[in-house]
Amino acid sequence: MADYWTIQTLNNADGINRYHEQTVFTFPTGQNGADSGGYIFQTGASTLPTFATQACYYTLQRDGKMSLAINLTNNAGGTAGSGADVLYFAIPASSKISTDYSVASMNMNGYYRNGGTWLGLIAEASGVAMLLRIATAAQALLNSGNFSDTDDRRVRVVIDYKAF
Repeated sequence: MADYWTIQTLNNADGINRYHEQTVFTFPTGQNGADSGGYIFQTGASTLPTFATQACYYTLQRDGKMSLAINLTNNAGGTAGSGADVLYFAIPASSKISTDYSVASMNMNGYYRNGGTWLGLIAEASGVAMLLRIATAAQALLNSGNFSDTDDRRVRVVIDYKAF
């Protein structure tokens, strides 16, 4: 039974009326449909871009609101993306994000970069549980070909949404 629980020192996020709402959690790579070692997924045969630095952090409120930050960066080398297959971003959420809550309830701020110019992004419902499609400001879904630069590829997104 000693293996079932890890005892740790209490801190200022524990106790009465403390719900770890300020605790920043790290979402692991390769979860909820994402390719191994990453946060993105596609269904076709396009070349999936790689990113040397990948991070996905989130906070969770007791009312079900989640704040999520995705940062994918590549400064040199790696695999450039090609093709028109839509990219899906795996997120830490229940299936309710694509069934019970619409993308209209999301508050998103994001940019992507492919070789020098930062371009805006908007949220787009995926219809797939725990995956998110993101569109360019021109409302074209972000795809592997949007990351064709051999060195400079980046995505930075902050999303607030109802997770449960």
